[in-house]
Amino acid sequence: MPSLYRIYFSWDSTVLSLPINPEKLPETKESDNGEYNVLGLGPVMQPRTPKLRKVTISGLFPGRRLPWMSAAVFLPPSVYITFFKSAMDQKRPIVYTPVRYYENGTPFLGGGMGFECLVTSFKTEERGGETGDFYFDLTITEYKDFSPQKAVLQGSSGNFSPAATTASSALNTVTRALSAAAVATSTVSAVKVILTPARSIQSSKLYVGAQRKANGKYYSTSTAPTPAGTLSGQQVQVRRIVSRTNPHPYCVQDLSGVVFGWMSASDLTEVNR
Repeated sequence: MPSLYRIYFSWDSTVLSLPINPEKLPETKESDNGEYNVLGLGPVMQPRTPKLRKVTISGLFPGRRLPWMSAAVFLPPSVYITFFKSAMDQKRPIVYTPVRYYENGTPFLGGGMGFECLVTSFKTEERGGETGDFYFDLTITEYKDFSPQKAVLQGSSGNFSPAATTASSALNTVTRALSAAAVATSTVSAVKVILTPARSIQSSKLYVGAQRKANGKYYSTSTAPTPAGTLSGQQVQVRRIVSRTNPHPYCVQDLSGVVFGWMSASDLTEVNR
């Protein structure tokens, strides 16, 4: 039977599967620990947040259909080359999703091993005697959204002293802003900073970053006909949205950032329901 193992890349409504699976698929995640030499103790290591994941893929974009191709549909090399070069030029994140199956058709590792990434290196090469074929080396690096947030100051009646609010740098920033605006004499007894998305969106709407409870099947792509797995009562976060005309337009992940796959709106309900 043909191999079901696929490597997908998606960007908005565009979903591509590598035409030929690579010989190897190395994924690297390094630590960024600090190493010090302490007097009287010797070398020590301070744990720090790990670096971003990287995946390096080397393979072939064939100029004609080959019997051992893993992709179901043949696309010319120009489609893949334009996809990855455009992602680099436009500084746009893409979604990397490996769908893993054993030779007997049994899936393994689930659909939550993919992640959003940036194309950090892309090289193509033509070779003599293989006209129309393009060999490539691709490096992708994990992407984490760091969109700006806005601070909202809330409180009740009382006396507010800017000099006394030294609990955090964020609160000090708000205090200085209030002083500059000549509102340092405002009367508040309890002050707290609430970080919320800069956009005002109804809680019932599905948007990137929204948290929902997932009950239903998830898929390897937004148009895949066969599910990759099922979630029951799993709290997830919407990571990406493509054209809502697709059967499963919402890419979801768990709260730690591990991607499950693509789901439909009817299978995503508000958390407090």
